[in-house]
Amino acid sequence: MDITSLKDAETIYFLDRNAWDVNDPNALIVEMEVIEENGKLIAYADQGHETLQFELTEDLVTQIARDERKYLFMTRKDAREHYNQELKGQIQSIHNLPKEDLAQQFFDRWREETNRDKKVIDAMRAKIKTEFGVDI
Repeated sequence: MDITSLKDAETIYFLDRNAWDVNDPNALIVEMEVIEENGKLIAYADQGHETLQFELTEDLVTQIARDERKYLFMTRKDAREHYNQELKGQIQSIHNLPKEDLAQQFFDRWREETNRDKKVIDAMRAKIKTEFGVDI
């Protein structure tokens, strides 16, 4: 993708990893209109109650090209394939996660949402040790 190809495109596709529902293909991958306005190239889309709009510049295109977390694509299919590859990597890392690390992550998340008194935390550590054989 380069700025010239964007100038020639009528639409591009924005991969919105922060979409309100990433399981909704139209929320995850937003079709954006490419318009020229006052000598600037603009990507524009109405997305529910929100309007997405940003200027397409050489710097932005350069950043997109070398960033592993690409977010602009020429086709919806390319955006979906890129997202699916990311998901495969995330799922594989979950499958490869040692039980000690998994238990630690659950414990850390639980601790964020509960009483932080040392007695409560120690009780949960003991419960995890008893149930799963893992020291937290």
